[in-house]
Amino acid sequence: MMGGAPTNVWNDSINMGGTNNGIPGGFTMNVNDGSLNNTMDTTDVTLINNNTVNFEAQPQQQPQTDDVNQSAKRVHRVENFSSSQINNTVDTHMPLLQLNNPNGAILRSYYELSTNDVLNLPPIPTDEEYCARLNVSNNLLPLYDKSALQAARFAELALGALANNQVPLALELSNSSVMCLRNCVSTEETSGMVSLFNVARAYLLHGIFRSFRGDMARYFKYRRVCMTHIMQMNNESGVESLLAAISFHDAWAYLMHNAAEDSLPDIDDSLPRLNTSTNGGSTYSSMIATDPINQMWMQGSPRVFLNNEATPISRSLDAIACAIRTCCDQANCQL
Repeated sequence: MMGGAPTNVWNDSINMGGTNNGIPGGFTMNVNDGSLNNTMDTTDVTLINNNTVNFEAQPQQQPQTDDVNQSAKRVHRVENFSSSQINNTVDTHMPLLQLNNPNGAILRSYYELSTNDVLNLPPIPTDEEYCARLNVSNNLLPLYDKSALQAARFAELALGALANNQVPLALELSNSSVMCLRNCVSTEETSGMVSLFNVARAYLLHGIFRSFRGDMARYFKYRRVCMTHIMQMNNESGVESLLAAISFHDAWAYLMHNAAEDSLPDIDDSLPRLNTSTNGGSTYSSMIATDPINQMWMQGSPRVFLNNEATPISRSLDAIACAIRTCCDQANCQL
């Protein structure tokens, strides 16, 4: 796309071409964490032994579940780490997930102000709210659903800790999120689309976390696994908020790589592209997720914006992402 005319231009009273994508939720940071390795997470773990929190400062054919699980397992391939060490970290930080925990509340505030203030993802339901929706008691909550809720909560806290420059804590919370996601991969029972939404949310937030750490390869990997879950949800309530958030953050990646898809990391060997044919600009979420032009970052017309059933905030976010991509394409045309 560089050096030539934009190939994805959408016209409807305003020119907003390019490829749908997203700037990180109002939060950009360059963390200088000394000896810490930027690529560290549960896929190559060196656990940091610092658990202290310091707060001074219509639908298409559905994919086979096995295919989705295989994609997720490739992302969670773990080498040379102590599972007991990581599980102890999950247990250590579990109190932070409680709404009445003051340290957890501070981390969630940092997440809301730094990231979700722009992305506007819906709040994660409490266990009580979730069980009431399923009409089951708390002690009967399926492992998949419980792990999905915990993974999403840990992912939010990790972003909050990173925003507050609590890097060691952020990495431990990120690792905890990944361990909960691995429980979802190993457990096939799910109560339905609500749990899939929370798993997809956790993958997206974890990918955003990795991108803020400068690890774009893992961002694109977690993004693709997120898409494998979105493609199963069709137009379930709230799914457009995930797509708008992806579109907005993709626009940031689009700028960072100057609209050059050839410069993106090659993840197709570990996570094959979702197989589908061009769907003519459909606004169904499953078709957006599987469109060939959206496999690495969102492109073309702003599908969420064009979906009249989507919330105004999600539509606006997607439209802004499209405008960002268009400006990048037009700037390249002038060179």
